[in-house]
Amino acid sequence: MLGCVSQPQSVKANLPLVNPSFTHNLSDTGTGLQESEAKAIPELNINANEAIVIDGNSYAVSDSYISAMGNQCYRLKRQGRSGSTEVRPICNNQTHWLLYPALVFSNTL
Repeated sequence: MLGCVSQPQSVKANLPLVNPSFTHNLSDTGTGLQESEAKAIPELNINANEAIVIDGNSYAVSDSYISAMGNQCYRLKRQGRSGSTEVRPICNNQTHWLLYPALVFSNTL
């Protein structure tokens, strides 16, 4: 059995894997959601590669994938007014869909 001869190079991420401030807000109190919160959407029909409208915003839906938590998820993509692209994950946790804030905005996506 062979092992590594030297230790791998240390890597520092410039983006956190998970933002610890994400919270699951299961009821909108009417005051609006903070940008760091996931929005619960109890009734939603999503089909891959079709458009969907949430809160007046139109998103293109990606193919589905399974998250690290084992939930079915999609990436929702929309063009911003400034020409940037916003990508937001939405995942089903068995009782409702959670729409997460965009982790990254890009002018090149």
